Amino acid sequence: MYDPAVLDITDEQILASVSAGIKNVACVSLETGSPTVASVPYSILLGFANLLAVAVETEYSFKEAEAIKAFIANPDAFAAAAPVAAAADAAPAAAAAAPSSSSDDAGGAGMFGDDY
Repeated sequence: MYDPAVLDITDEQILASVSAGIKNVACVSLETGSPTVASVPYSILLGFANLLAVAVETEYSFKEAEAIKAFIANPDAFAAAAPVAAAADAAPAAAAAAPSSSSDDAGGAGMFGDDY
């Protein structure tokens, strides 16, 4: 009936399939607004992002929003965190040397890193 090779499934393949299924459940749950165990962490993350957006646009502030507000108020103060100028000069040269494929420009990467 089936080739016995189909039974040679590794644990990594099983985990990858289950992980992909959980990601799909979370995506569908987020889009439909139905909370599930898979979507609750993402719902909390999206809610926190909304709180940060409100804090940036208003005078309301909380501890976690202070760093974002400081960066928006003075981005030059964070210039020390930028890469070294030599590395920045090497990046355009490397980008010019590597041809880009049309699939890279198409976008389409999902919220959870999937490519469909």
